[in-house]
Amino acid sequence: MISKKGIVLIGIAVVLLALIARVLISGYSALFEGQALLRAGDAQKAVSSFGKAARWYLPFVGPQKAAWTSLFEIADGDDPELSLSALRHIRGSILGSRWIVVPDSATLAQANSRITELMAVQDFKERGDRALSAAQHLELLEKDFTPFALGSILAVLLFIGWVSSLFILAWFGMSKDGKIYWPRFVGIGVVSICLLASWLVTLWLL
Repeated sequence: MISKKGIVLIGIAVVLLALIARVLISGYSALFEGQALLRAGDAQKAVSSFGKAARWYLPFVGPQKAAWTSLFEIADGDDPELSLSALRHIRGSILGSRWIVVPDSATLAQANSRITELMAVQDFKERGDRALSAAQHLELLEKDFTPFALGSILAVLLFIGWVSSLFILAWFGMSKDGKIYWPRFVGIGVVSICLLASWLVTLWLL
């Protein structure tokens, strides 16, 4: 028979799995919506849906790669504005998922290169000889390429600390039959809340 402490630990694990499921369900729902819109001929709305799918980033199993592929295919079309929108969604989703390193940096570099080509053409039409070259646009885009490494490491450590504190709270703050050891429970609980708040603040500052 599972003890009450075991039930609490299982409950914490279920919550974490639910968060992962939320990412997968929302991401793939947006991906399938984009595919349906594209089949219906509404490429503009499809780009928006694929962009949402790409932002639900989860390594290895998330929908981001399929969404990027669709966005690149749309970007190959004849509409410069739509192409630029699609490429910017790719860029935004990757930069929004960066932490210690930038994930899929090769994909980001490809998107940046094509964005700068389109921006250079657009800029020349609007400003003529005063327009920036593709190389100058690329230099501007790459200025925010690398995240603040120490802040990213701190965010990861705080998240690990917060998740660990939940298990520690269940393990040391309660007996096997579910009796709460209030001094430990309150102390560990306060630490857990502080870790969660610090993690959220760090993410906001990044």
